[in-house]
Amino acid sequence: MNGRMARRIRDKHGEKFVKYATYLCQRGFWTRLFVAIFVVTHRVRK
Repeated sequence: MNGRMARRIRDKHGEKFVKYATYLCQRGFWTRLFVAIFVVTHRVRK
C-alpha cells in the first residue's frame, strides 16, 4: 500500500469521524461524557 492511497483512506475516515463528532456534539453527547468522566474521577479520588 503506497502513501498516497493510505493518505486518501485516512482523509476519508478523518472526515467521517469529524462529521460524527459534530453530530454527537449537536446531540449534547460530549458534555454528558465529560460530566460522567468528571464525576467518576472525583469519586475515585475520594
